[in-house]
Amino acid sequence: MTKSTTKHGVDCAEVESIFSLKMAVPIGRQISPEVDEERLCVVGPAISGKFISVVFTLRDGRVRPISSRIASKKERRLYEEVRKTLEGL
Repeated sequence: MTKSTTKHGVDCAEVESIFSLKMAVPIGRQISPEVDEERLCVVGPAISGKFISVVFTLRDGRVRPISSRIASKKERRLYEEVRKTLEGL
């Protein structure tokens, strides 16, 4: 069991599915606190139907999740705004 599963109720399969379903949208990158590698954040639906937020880094060409949790109301709103913008393109 991972920390995200124990603390936030999000398991590894849900984290993997947010990328494989290709419905996630980027909502930002970490600027504080300063870290050695770039950390990005995506929000989207998981295979379970939960809306989750995943912070990750790219290391050796692979996605390495840092943390995952249920998306906040603000993150869900940002998701909807980005999806609407993309649909309009």
